[in-house]
Amino acid sequence: MPKHYIRWYEKNPILKESFEAWENFPHPLRRALGKYLYHKAKSLQKPQYLKGKNRLDAISRSFPQVQVFFKRRRWYDQDPFVRKAFLVMGDLDKETLVQLAEYIIMLKIYSQKYNLRITEMSTTELDDLIHKVFSLSRNNFFDQ
Repeated sequence: MPKHYIRWYEKNPILKESFEAWENFPHPLRRALGKYLYHKAKSLQKPQYLKGKNRLDAISRSFPQVQVFFKRRRWYDQDPFVRKAFLVMGDLDKETLVQLAEYIIMLKIYSQKYNLRITEMSTTELDDLIHKVFSLSRNNFFDQ
């Protein structure tokens, strides 16, 4: 029987649920969310990580063969923006990471509630959707 490895995000139920939702989003939304979360996570990182000492930079410089080996093995490795977002988010503190995860869950609920046709949306429309959901108050959203 193959051994199941627990990934860093599977230890927290909120992170696990949100990343599973992200994995199941249609590719255009998954990619747009990856771009957004990458930039958001970079802006939320502690100052020492901004000096090129985060895992993304370390892996890229030290182990270029690892990138080839793991290519397309995991769902988040299939898109460079999603992969970068994952690596940068892994360096965030737990509280900030959970807050971002809650917004991913909100995006899932919002798109289901309004029966959005994600696959038919343009990149600009997807970006607007992500910005709209991430600008909502978490407390007001879950009280609806």
